[in-house]
Amino acid sequence: MAPLSARCSLEKITFPLGKNTKGRATLGCIGAMRMELQFYHDMLLKKINHHFGYDAVEKITFVSRYPDLPKKSQRSPLELAPLHDMLDGIDDTLSVELRTLHALLMGKNPMEKNKC
Repeated sequence: MAPLSARCSLEKITFPLGKNTKGRATLGCIGAMRMELQFYHDMLLKKINHHFGYDAVEKITFVSRYPDLPKKSQRSPLELAPLHDMLDGIDDTLSVELRTLHALLMGKNPMEKNKC
C-alpha cells in the first residue's frame, strides 16, 4: 500500500476573518481514501493541531481529487504513419468511419475537410 502522503494532501487551511483558531483544513484524497480517512478524523485533527502547537483547526473536510497523471509523450502512436496511407484500398464506408474515429482520437473536429 502506498504511503498516506502519496494518496492525499493538505489542500488548504482557512480561518475565520481576523482569527487564527477555529480553522477548517481541507484534505484532497484519491479514490476511496476519502472515506477511509473520515474514520481517522479525530486522530488527524490532533496531529494537525499538535503541529501548530495550539488548537488551530476544529474541522477537517475531505474532498476527492484526481491523481497526478504522467505527462503525455510528444507524439501519439497514431501520428507515426499518415492515416490516408493506411486506408488506401479500404471500402469507402469503412474508410470514412475510420477517418472520423481517428480525428476524434486526435482531438480534431471530424467535420473539417482537412486530411487526417
